Amino acid sequence: MPVHFVTPGALELDNALTFGVSAKETDSPIGQFGTGLKYALAVLLRTNHEIDIYIDGMRCPVTTESMSMRGKHFEKVAVGDMLTSFTTDLGKHWDVWMAYRELHSNVIDESGKTFYDASSRPNYIEYAGHTVISVSGDGIEQCWVDRSDVFCDGPVLDETPEIKIRAGSSRYLFYKGVRVHELPAPSVYTYDIKARQELTEDRSLMYCWEVEQKLANYIARSTNQDIIERILVCHAAEGRYYEEKLVYSQVSSPSEQFIAALTRVCSDRFCNKSAYMFAHTLDIVSEDEECGLNSVEIQQLNRAKHFLKDAGYMVDEYPIRVVDLPGGTLARAQRGTIFLSPRLFNMGTKYVALALFEEWTHLKTGYRDETRQMQTHLFETIMSLIERIKGEPV
Repeated sequence: MPVHFVTPGALELDNALTFGVSAKETDSPIGQFGTGLKYALAVLLRTNHEIDIYIDGMRCPVTTESMSMRGKHFEKVAVGDMLTSFTTDLGKHWDVWMAYRELHSNVIDESGKTFYDASSRPNYIEYAGHTVISVSGDGIEQCWVDRSDVFCDGPVLDETPEIKIRAGSSRYLFYKGVRVHELPAPSVYTYDIKARQELTEDRSLMYCWEVEQKLANYIARSTNQDIIERILVCHAAEGRYYEEKLVYSQVSSPSEQFIAALTRVCSDRFCNKSAYMFAHTLDIVSEDEECGLNSVEIQQLNRAKHFLKDAGYMVDEYPIRVVDLPGGTLARAQRGTIFLSPRLFNMGTKYVALALFEEWTHLKTGYRDETRQMQTHLFETIMSLIERIKGEPV
């Protein structure tokens, strides 16, 4: 049964099938490339869909015409009696849901409507003066069923200038309501980004890593304390959601509600590890209670410090405290102090020395985890150690 994509006005086929032509006046993240209809037709034909375009009641079937080039076979797309300049290989890595996204995005941009109907053809009288693209096939029907995975439509629970936080879990990030990135794990809420993003020509995020870094900042500006608390504790409570990977080290101008939520969940020591560390920078976490060391653990700590001193790393130039860190954290550097978890000592003296060296490096250089600066510094350190061992420069 077909899915109908209806827009007002008569489609000008010659312009619509020309690459790079887009005369839409809209802030849509999709309707800006001038390629959407062409890609959609090619993808749908390649995946064995039947397509008819009705322009003011006149039927234009979408078919293919065989051609060959240098011994290779192609299927060129035809609309009615117009043979286009592209083949069904266009968008060869695209999936059917992407074709659905293109067609429905156009419907949204043109204030039309998309619907699923058992009738094989639209009502000519009802849609006089309109353009209707009717698509039949299993793939497009499944897209209709799963349309909330392509266009988010859940209730908006909270909104900031950068993002809408919608009800319901999702495996995708959305930009202005349209799916643009697949998440590595489902999220607690659905995130519909409003702040301007750059898209590739297949309409996915160009800089997905950058958006993931900024998402924590967007959330930190929310004013819904209940939502914030749910996001902050999902790591410890369930341990399988996307939000557990969010990093809060670059958060700026957090809302009062975010600070209040962070204060409460940190008092229970039951929150995202990065958020807990961020709370320390805001001085909203009470001082950690120091753990006592037995005689063996004292020997381990001293041996680790002496080992590093002999290598030229004066780790005890900073205070060293052993405290019960939250969320599986083994060590951290904060406020000019090296914090170690007592769990390190069960792992062995080598791990105590490793943690001391890493946190000393953070304090000495100011470089954060998982940064290019930290990576370069460690590689340079390794090369210098090799030179010392060999007794000669590289």
